[in-house]
Amino acid sequence: MPATVYIEEPPPLTNLSRAEVLDALEKSTSEWEVISSTVDFKIVDNQKNADILISWTLSYHMPAYAWGYATVWPSSVDKEIGSALIELRSDCDWKDAEAVDFQSTLTHELGHTLGFSHSDYYDDTMYFSIEPSDTSKRSLTRRERALVRYMYPRSLFSCAGFAKVALACDDLECAEIMFESEQCYDDAIFEILYAPLE
Repeated sequence: MPATVYIEEPPPLTNLSRAEVLDALEKSTSEWEVISSTVDFKIVDNQKNADILISWTLSYHMPAYAWGYATVWPSSVDKEIGSALIELRSDCDWKDAEAVDFQSTLTHELGHTLGFSHSDYYDDTMYFSIEPSDTSKRSLTRRERALVRYMYPRSLFSCAGFAKVALACDDLECAEIMFESEQCYDDAIFEILYAPLE
């Protein structure tokens, strides 16, 4: 079942139109909907139907230097999103040269709603900081895609296979290279689960 997302109308000071905000949100949610995972977002037009509310707030109500902030209330069901609030700066021009990239911020904060904490790897979307106007964090790294597949597997069968590959590689990025396509992913799992133990 998809996690529903609602974003409020952008305030005038953000210099963002409703269309720009929805376009960025669509791209950000799609980035997390990794092949062979169960992650599924649905953007809704009614706040009452939303699991995740994206709201706008004044800078002084947020942690210092933060352009976005996520608060998550977990579900009682394992691997399911409960509810979450993502707060974004309402009193800053998101198109200013000193601003952080809006889409990258959305992608990062959505990662927190899925249970991902900050990464120590600079290239990752979930790295704890971002430089002004840096758009590279809009896209998940191979490592992050592998983690999404591991955390939200399509089935327990896939999870078991992936876990064994990851342990053998001792590196999630290494494991993900084996899963370039779903066909390769399924074949790799089959070989690992049924290969004789060495």
